[in-house]
Amino acid sequence: KEEVAPQAHHRHFLLNKVRNQWIDGILHNSLHNMAIIELGLDERRDQIELHSSLVIRQPNCDPRDLPSSARILDIFDELGGSFLILGEPGSGKTTILLQLAEKLLDRADADGNYPIPVIFNLSTWAIQKLPFEEWLVEDMQLQYGISKTLGEKWVKDDLILPLLDGLDEIALEHRQACVEAINHFRSEHGLVPLIVCSRTEEYDALNLRLNLPTAILVKPLTRPQIKEFLEKIGASMEGVLAVLQDDEVLWELLYAPFMLNIVTLAFKDKLPEYIR
Repeated sequence: KEEVAPQAHHRHFLLNKVRNQWIDGILHNSLHNMAIIELGLDERRDQIELHSSLVIRQPNCDPRDLPSSARILDIFDELGGSFLILGEPGSGKTTILLQLAEKLLDRADADGNYPIPVIFNLSTWAIQKLPFEEWLVEDMQLQYGISKTLGEKWVKDDLILPLLDGLDEIALEHRQACVEAINHFRSEHGLVPLIVCSRTEEYDALNLRLNLPTAILVKPLTRPQIKEFLEKIGASMEGVLAVLQDDEVLWELLYAPFMLNIVTLAFKDKLPEYIR
């Protein structure tokens, strides 16, 4: 019992740190949530949620579209917990990663034996280019205050579920070495789930591929999705909808959720002549 209590305490500490830093601090304060609140629609959040279109890409298989209603946790379970998230800038890759992290944190809170989901930003790996296990331990120490001794034990025992963002943020000359480090980690810890997030162009430019069975591609929004989203917001978007009837330049901006949310904030209640 003396051994279990401190472990449980440290586990709870890390779960809370990840949740406070990434879910409460970033996901719930994202541009989309800011737009919803600013537009006075917080009480109708479920009705106006913006769902990205996702495609599953597996080797030797045709790409498979997922319904817009597909839940990321269900996708995670279906794909065995390890995959790559790809998308264009502003497509919502990191948002999807954080939405998954929130669900996995809930699961880990309810099940003391479930691996602890921890978000890491791969951009810091290139500073020292450590073996991946060492980098995970060091980053947990720097970012979350987890001791090296405890971090080493958790990584060695597959008690950490790495959620790796920002592969594309690593300089090109170091990116392939990072993929090699991740692949080596996978060869030693293949049973632990692992998610990697990257921009599509930067990943496709690599000569080496991650040892992950599946990739999920976040597709640009479609015009019907954009129009439905704006219509659900209501009267404050009438000016934007009017301009979209004949403005191809504005349409091009809105295919990325990031830009769509900026437009909803910038042009709230604005007349068409102000927007053009």
